[in-house]
Amino acid sequence: MKTKELAHKRIAKFSILLLIVSCCFLNVSLANARLDERPSIDVNAYVTPLGIERGGAGELKVMVVSKVEKDVMDLTVTPSISPSDGCTVSPPSQSCFTFDYSKTFYFTIFVSESASLGARYVKISIDYDSYGRYNSSNIVGFLVEKGQGSLSISSIPSGAKVYVVGPGSIFGPGGEHSYGIYHGTTPILLVLDEGSYDIKLTKSGYAGITKRVHISAEEATHVSKMLFPLWLLPMGIIALPIVVIVIIFAARRKKQIKPAVTKTAIIPIGKKEIPLIIERAIYDPCKQDFIEKSLPRMKEWITRYDSGAYWFAIAIQNNTDKEINDWGVELKTSAALKIKEAKIEGIEIKIPHEAHLKSFKISVPKEYGIVIPKGGAQRVYFKLRAEKPKTTYEISGIFKTAISGDVPIRTKEFKYLCDTGVSPEAVKAELKKTVSGKDAARLALSFKTVQELDRMCN
Repeated sequence: MKTKELAHKRIAKFSILLLIVSCCFLNVSLANARLDERPSIDVNAYVTPLGIERGGAGELKVMVVSKVEKDVMDLTVTPSISPSDGCTVSPPSQSCFTFDYSKTFYFTIFVSESASLGARYVKISIDYDSYGRYNSSNIVGFLVEKGQGSLSISSIPSGAKVYVVGPGSIFGPGGEHSYGIYHGTTPILLVLDEGSYDIKLTKSGYAGITKRVHISAEEATHVSKMLFPLWLLPMGIIALPIVVIVIIFAARRKKQIKPAVTKTAIIPIGKKEIPLIIERAIYDPCKQDFIEKSLPRMKEWITRYDSGAYWFAIAIQNNTDKEINDWGVELKTSAALKIKEAKIEGIEIKIPHEAHLKSFKISVPKEYGIVIPKGGAQRVYFKLRAEKPKTTYEISGIFKTAISGDVPIRTKEFKYLCDTGVSPEAVKAELKKTVSGKDAARLALSFKTVQELDRMCN
């Protein structure tokens, strides 16, 4: 009996041991299968605009999408430009620790004034962790283009034919077709790529005129010429010897009575380059554009973010030999004008700020990785709000950095009309100054209805 019980106990122990060994082999097999399953992700990227002018900037958008339901962690996106001549990316890289299904990263591409023209390629490298380190990549491209400027041409008399020849070409002999490309008659406005051009003006019965002009990007150039009738040329030929004789006689007369003059050495003064240039502009939602002039790239950003508000935009051009990676902006306004938020172009993270009664400060420490590259620029946008419409306000400030010290932001004056953030009560109070109380209430109610429609549409 005892021998039989002992045998049963041995069989039970052997069965338990066999079950434990089987479970171990099963766990190892599952773990190996999970490790062998390489996680698959898609990397989509594009640059807008596809053609970036020298001295301008573009946006690089990188979208990372997981193709399988598997944990992806500690993901880092690093773009690099090839060839990098005059082109930089800010920030250099972005990371996120957790990754559910998809994630979008935004970078800013800066093109310096000295960048060579042609194609550039951006390689986006993705490094991530998923039960092991993996990497993926994608390549997109963009073009560095010439900027464009305007050329207005007028003549006296008007109606002269305008021919334009590009840089390095000359006017050949023969008919009018040898003068270049025909664009029309004066007065005329042309839009041309930056560079030097030869302008030829011709009109029947008048002597033709040739003028070389240089077109700069985003600048206006004006040429105005007087055409002389052909019948004046014989009179000019007759009068030329007389004019030469008068000039020679006057020069000899001046030489005879010329007093003694002590020669003084002239020391040339070198041109001083300004280390930082700060441009500022006001976006008016009533005009749907900037007050001073049209700035298409900055307008495109505001339209995408919030075109129904006033914006104070500044562009910081770094002409130093170092990149600026620790900087800040301090603005001063009247108590009635409020700055609601600040945004840096191409940066999605929230920028810390200090808002006081008459001042607004932002700080961008080195740890954020938001740099202003040497030879490049950075744009910052401040959203404005005032409860009292039809009022003139002023805004000024200081750009702070240890590299160049405090740089003043010149005072900007503008008239604040109204935007979608103005309360109907403030509009009603302003209207009572010019119309009756009943009409003011009715117009304020209409204004509130438009606000609600705008809010629902957005």
